[in-house]
Amino acid sequence: MAFWRTRRRRSVRPPAEEAYLPVVPADFSEPSRQLPKQEVETPTGWPRYRRGGSPRNWTTPGNFRFTGGDGFVQTGVCEWSGAAASYGSLAVTFPARFAGKPLVFATPISTGGSAARPSVMCADDGAGGFTLHWWTSTEVTMIKVGWIAFGPGSAL
Repeated sequence: MAFWRTRRRRSVRPPAEEAYLPVVPADFSEPSRQLPKQEVETPTGWPRYRRGGSPRNWTTPGNFRFTGGDGFVQTGVCEWSGAAASYGSLAVTFPARFAGKPLVFATPISTGGSAARPSVMCADDGAGGFTLHWWTSTEVTMIKVGWIAFGPGSAL
């Protein structure tokens, strides 16, 4: 005796109806007028909280907690090139003056293909810029350094 299996019939879906698509102008001018206007906010400062000894001289140590929102950040890359040397320095000017003395951090990026591993230090930093000192164990003809400065509000 043989058992016959029957396949279940697959249900057939009716054809989908065409979806309604609204007519949109090519330049999106009409829909953009319907959007709420956004207020452009000027950044109020970062970092939000800071611990130190002075609200304007950010390099002064201390235990006071400041919450002023007038600080801002600047960053950049500077480059020294010249005759082969194992140390040197260069003056870096901030794009905008700070209202007081900022905290400045720097890190070497490149020595132009040399295997030298330079060390860097920021000194004589002020509201308008800082002096970058660098040194290596071998002589180089080029060094590129990235820097970032956190400081009190702009004195523009």
